[in-house]
Amino acid sequence: MVQDNNRPSGVTGGLPLVQYARKEDGGCCRISSADTAIVDVVNQQAWQALAVEISAARRRVEAGKASPIYYYMVVNQMDPALLGKYMGIAVWRVRWHLRPMGFRRLQSAMLRRYAGLFRVTEHDLRRGVLWAAVYDNQQQREAEAAYEQQGGKGAGESGA
Repeated sequence: MVQDNNRPSGVTGGLPLVQYARKEDGGCCRISSADTAIVDVVNQQAWQALAVEISAARRRVEAGKASPIYYYMVVNQMDPALLGKYMGIAVWRVRWHLRPMGFRRLQSAMLRRYAGLFRVTEHDLRRGVLWAAVYDNQQQREAEAAYEQQGGKGAGESGA
């Protein structure tokens, strides 16, 4: 089988993977592998599964069954425990904020903290504007530049 090792790989960017193997004497040694096809397939499947989760979270929020915080938690690959640690609050409070009723009762200071964590505006979070996930640093820089050009206002906000 002929491989084209010059093409960049999805996961490694064309760099070889370093793997470890057990030697006959019981010790470990590093081996290099240019074949990243299996890793690429597994990574692609993981991203597809995440896309399904994000789509389901979006539908739940749009149906009024979950708060926008739930969507951003899923987009950022978090669970309530991890989100609670980032926010410095108890898990039960995070779970309450994931519900539409708990979200509606959030005070501005707490909403501002969530917005800062998820890198969205407080206004967009309150209104339920669901931004797509930004995983690539270049995309993130472009999104931040667009945000700054709007004068720090979210989508649909006016200057008045």
